[in-house]
Amino acid sequence: MHIVAFPDGEEIPESLTAYCGELILRGTAEALTKPCGMPCTLCLWRAPLPPPPSELPAGA
Repeated sequence: MHIVAFPDGEEIPESLTAYCGELILRGTAEALTKPCGMPCTLCLWRAPLPPPPSELPAGA
């Protein structure tokens, strides 16, 4: 499992680049709504962390 920043909008781009640098072409992978499977260690290391609790919007 790779981690990618999925762009806003409904159109899926021709390719996405995972945080590890892996190029993923449209139609060769599936988008998951939650983590599933063995994660790519480099993607985990490079993925941005969520904001600290003090910076979360009210009601989050």
